[in-house]
Amino acid sequence: IVHKHNMSISNKVAVVVAVLAIALYFGRTPAPGVTEAEIEADGGKWVRTADGRLIEYFTCGEEDRENRKGNLYIQHGYGATGHSMISDVMPICSVAKELGLYLFSPSNPGMGLSSAYPINKTRKLSEWPADIALILQQENIDEFYVSGISAGCIHAFVVAHAFHKQVKGVGVSTPTTPLAIEEATNSNMETATKIVRRTLEIPYIGDALARLLCSMGGKERMEAAPDVKLALEKMEAMGGIMAARGKALTQDLERGCKKTWRGWQDNMAILNEDLPFPVEELATRITKQGKKFVMSSSADDKTNPPCMQEYYRDNIPGATILTQENGFGHLHCLRDNCFRDLFVAMMQ
Repeated sequence: IVHKHNMSISNKVAVVVAVLAIALYFGRTPAPGVTEAEIEADGGKWVRTADGRLIEYFTCGEEDRENRKGNLYIQHGYGATGHSMISDVMPICSVAKELGLYLFSPSNPGMGLSSAYPINKTRKLSEWPADIALILQQENIDEFYVSGISAGCIHAFVVAHAFHKQVKGVGVSTPTTPLAIEEATNSNMETATKIVRRTLEIPYIGDALARLLCSMGGKERMEAAPDVKLALEKMEAMGGIMAARGKALTQDLERGCKKTWRGWQDNMAILNEDLPFPVEELATRITKQGKKFVMSSSADDKTNPPCMQEYYRDNIPGATILTQENGFGHLHCLRDNCFRDLFVAMMQ
């Protein structure tokens, strides 16, 4: 009887493993297609890449070319979309308008209504400037400033490096670092962030995790990071515009999974690779040319701790950090003046 019972358990384990294996295998499926009409109906603009992908982007700020003081490319954070940057309640478009900047904000591949990469291809960070070049051409933009938030800063740095002759300055909020740098600096990144960062890019397993994350609400996903959870609770308690910003951000995270979960993998792969150039070259191409390289940072940011920003400051001579008051952790630039101070310093 004992023997039969043990065999029964073994059989059950085998069945569970087989079902899990099948689920993981069939979970790795191509993303649904995206159309130009879908993007336009959602208020976005689009460009089509040479390999047939669509990149959605959004614009705001100073539309009148005669009154413009510059153009600004800004890249959203991980899991979000370009729409998060142009929301009426966010402290970005109004600042861009005030400063005479025309802003464009694209969504990463697989996020929102930007096409995901083919399932048999791993996205490379070095490919992003070619996508941005299409937007620059369509918008008839020559010189521009570069900005980004969190994981979007990696994209911003690659664009600044590739278009350094056209870039007038860099101003980013709480930039993350490539995985190897994060480990070398012992940044004490939140455990939940580390697990997601190391797991998502693994084929099949990462697909299952990405599906799970996209099945969660935006607020639930954000609250996996304790400093972000505290910030959202504080913003909700404050009410008014701050509560509206927290709500808009969580809603945009849900928009990130509007079409597929694939973007979570496409974009994690590039976060875990090294920058496709020595970071010191950003000094050669930006700060040593008299252009500003400014970052915001906060001591209570546990998602991208200050040592990450200090890494860039220490390796890019001339780079500076605008230290923000504690209280909002990773979301410190949702305060009214953070982006304004960042953009002003970038344009000086």
